[in-house]
Amino acid sequence: MHDFMTTSIFIYIIGVFGIFGNINILIAIYRLKPRLKSSLLVGLLAFADVFCIVSELQNAIRTIFHVQSYRRECFWAISPYLVMTEVQSCLMSALAFDRLFAFAFPIKYVTIHTPKYVFCCCLPAMVTSVSFLIVGAFNLDDEPLVACNPPLAYAGPVSKIWGYVGVGIDMCTLTFYVTALIILLIKLLNSRRALHSEYQILDKQKKLSTSCSVMILVFLFSTFTSNVVIYLSRQLNISEGMSEKLETYMVILMMISYSQSYYVYFACSKLYRETFKKQLLCIFPERLGRFLGHARSIVVSVTPSRY
Repeated sequence: MHDFMTTSIFIYIIGVFGIFGNINILIAIYRLKPRLKSSLLVGLLAFADVFCIVSELQNAIRTIFHVQSYRRECFWAISPYLVMTEVQSCLMSALAFDRLFAFAFPIKYVTIHTPKYVFCCCLPAMVTSVSFLIVGAFNLDDEPLVACNPPLAYAGPVSKIWGYVGVGIDMCTLTFYVTALIILLIKLLNSRRALHSEYQILDKQKKLSTSCSVMILVFLFSTFTSNVVIYLSRQLNISEGMSEKLETYMVILMMISYSQSYYVYFACSKLYRETFKKQLLCIFPERLGRFLGHARSIVVSVTPSRY
């Protein structure tokens, strides 16, 4: 129980940073004109991340106050979270696919109707999340749980399938990201033979390659590691109690995944960094403005690329 208490404390610490960062992303996306395909997906992912963080805080509260959870009660209590955690995972994959599509077919990418494109990217997330909720609802029992979280809220067989699908989605995300970077590098190396219009688009897309690379590293450390550990804990011959503990500890890595986007974009994307700095100057005192390298009187103008 002491270990779970420590986990709960980490959940709250990471959650504070995550909520702050994702709300800043949502504000930035709202203020950006025009709203691009990638920025809309980033905004949707930020909303899903905030929802998942807030939902995970209830698990920490249960642990702190020693509330005994049972699967049926837990399932319905966190059912919106069960939907949103699957949406979040699929949106990460959709964002990786977005980079792949943008790098592989830059001219085609900018001509696609944005609302339809975003809807198609989100469709797998909606189908997968609702499907798991329906299947999970028909396979419930009243077993006591060490914690109320997505892996444990599902009954054994459903939870196993959930783990398989999670690893599968993560593999797709990783494949999309890596392939996107390889395609971008190849096209930039062969840029002399590319069409002038395509090269201009690729050159602007190149600025996103750094954040794309960092996202891969953070993704490998957090989401991918968490889902692989959960998957292996169910495949290896270990006790059910130890498996449940491992799945509960992996929540910390998932919280990092929910919270990392703002800090990755702040470090790697000039467009988002300038927007975030402007927002920080509206919140914090002038001294912090000087620390960020801005005077209060400076107005930061951000003109997003159309690509």
